[in-house]
Amino acid sequence: MAETELGWRALIMDPARRDAIAAIIVDIVHAVEAWHRKHPGGDFDSDYATLRIYAATDDTVPDPDDEAGRALSAAIATIAQRATPGLFGGAARVAFAVGHLSAGEDADTACAMIESSLLAYLEQPTENYDLISGVVGIAVPVLQRIADGSPSPSSEPVARSILGHLERLSRRESAGLSWHTPASLLPAWQRELAPEGYINLGLAHGIPGIVAILARYIAAGVEVQRARRLLDGAVGYLMSVAETEPGARFQAWLPAKMPRTPPRVAWCYGDLGVAVAMMAAANATLARETDCVPATNDAYWCSITLSQRP
Repeated sequence: MAETELGWRALIMDPARRDAIAAIIVDIVHAVEAWHRKHPGGDFDSDYATLRIYAATDDTVPDPDDEAGRALSAAIATIAQRATPGLFGGAARVAFAVGHLSAGEDADTACAMIESSLLAYLEQPTENYDLISGVVGIAVPVLQRIADGSPSPSSEPVARSILGHLERLSRRESAGLSWHTPASLLPAWQRELAPEGYINLGLAHGIPGIVAILARYIAAGVEVQRARRLLDGAVGYLMSVAETEPGARFQAWLPAKMPRTPPRVAWCYGDLGVAVAMMAAANATLARETDCVPATNDAYWCSITLSQRP
């Protein structure tokens, strides 16, 4: 894919290999297009729009009929039918796609409407903090629009409310701050292993997701001192529970009552996801302390893009 914006650069330079990869992408997009036509609506319209727009950016898979635009409009039209507000399958997922893929008055209106509903949701107490379905994920599209210079009247109130939830849910530890996931939010098989809940160490559902979003608060210049205090606590705690084996430092959760097995090397659990979050934190805090702007937010966007996958 050609370089289209600051921070993106070509990774595959060999022409033959690029052509082979492009052919695979074309096949995937056409297969997804056929599936989407047989299953219109549902939770995946915003994802389909994202796929089509990215694939059409350099004409790898042109979109002359504006399939992406229709899918994005359908996602907005059916947002009231979504059962959750979260980033995976909820209103925040649609807001992220709209803010990331489009601009102009219609996009502003749609995002303002969604953010207003998210603000109402945040007025109620919740223990669900995670990136996938909780308040951390809700912050993603809001901070994106603030950083892009196109916030709605609800954007900063939503961001401040989310920080309030994270402050309320934090637990003071000897080495920093942790966040506990109660058993009521766990699937049955996890409740059997952790009947009193756990401290999750994965990016998708745990403290690394908090680290990634707090980095974005700092990068966007939103409640920097509050965010930095929480970020320092979260990073301090994560470093205190890291094990010594390279590539296997972070278990899925604590306390761990399962037999010790090598952690997954994945974005959602394991060292890879934690490393992405830590890199985002380092980029944001270094830029703030040196009064400069990072050349790219690759770590942040990587963590957010991955978070939208099942």
